[in-house]
Amino acid sequence: MGKVIIKQIKSGIDRPLRQKRTLVALGFRKMQQSIEKKLPRKSWV
Repeated sequence: MGKVIIKQIKSGIDRPLRQKRTLVALGFRKMQQSIEKKLPRKSWV
């Protein structure tokens, strides 16, 4: 299965609510955190 690593570089403070909710949904809790997510098979390029 494919994997992608996502890293939060900037703070979520002073961002629109939609962007803050996206950070929470991805699983980010603090700055400079990296998260590894699995990609579904059909989205491989």
